[in-house]
Amino acid sequence: MNIWYVLLILVGICLLITSIGFKNYVWFLSIGYGFSVFYSGVALIVIYAILDKLTITGLIASILLCIYGIRLGGFLAIREIKNKNYKKVLQKAAQTKKPMPIFVKISIWVMVSILYPCQMSGIVFAMDRNNNGFLSFSWFEVAGLIVMLLGMVIESISDQQKSYYKKLEPKKPAMKGLYRTQRCPNYYGEILFWTGVVVYFLALVMPYQIAWWMWIIVMFGYVCICYVMLSGAKRLEKRQAKSYKDLEGFEEYTSKTPIIYFLFIPIKSLLNCKFIV
Repeated sequence: MNIWYVLLILVGICLLITSIGFKNYVWFLSIGYGFSVFYSGVALIVIYAILDKLTITGLIASILLCIYGIRLGGFLAIREIKNKNYKKVLQKAAQTKKPMPIFVKISIWVMVSILYPCQMSGIVFAMDRNNNGFLSFSWFEVAGLIVMLLGMVIESISDQQKSYYKKLEPKKPAMKGLYRTQRCPNYYGEILFWTGVVVYFLALVMPYQIAWWMWIIVMFGYVCICYVMLSGAKRLEKRQAKSYKDLEGFEEYTSKTPIIYFLFIPIKSLLNCKFIV
């Protein structure tokens, strides 16, 4: 099967799953995102098993996509249904003076349905080029899997810790656990997970000369998700600065704790970064 057909299948899956966003446009980027990754991971296992190109690392990478997607999609769905405080924040964020025009929703729908397969394309390209049997692997693939797993664990623990601390003290931000190290460890985990996908893709460097269009697709997906996460961190920083400016200890916390790490670089604040909107 041509690699473009595989990518088109993933785009079709994402179009189907993210169509939930027509009910609430935020779902294009939240619930639709998580479950698109899950079903794409399932599709990759099926496709490359049929093509007899499934390797042990490709199987693990696809399973990680499935676990990542179902965990994130399920967490976001449950949070929106059960968490009253979050529903208020979501409703306030989604408020507009006029309903969003349908052509804008269609544009978002199409764009995210292209973006999500681009994020996963590093795994697709590496799996498609493998012809050495199920047990074959490279150390780039192993390293990529480790980084993906680490990112997923950090994001999962961060989400659970934030939910736990917000239940205990709804009027305070999470400042304990992983939130002692940075104010957005959940977004950092997301960046780390997709960094692992890029590392996995680098397995192609050794046996093959990677085509320029592969680099463009992989890096487009990676840069976009990093930008989205940094943008989310900036929105959170701005919202917290307004909501908790009079909270005792918050100013000291923000002065000592970076808003987020970008890979291994601590970013103190994003409020003055004009290129992140």
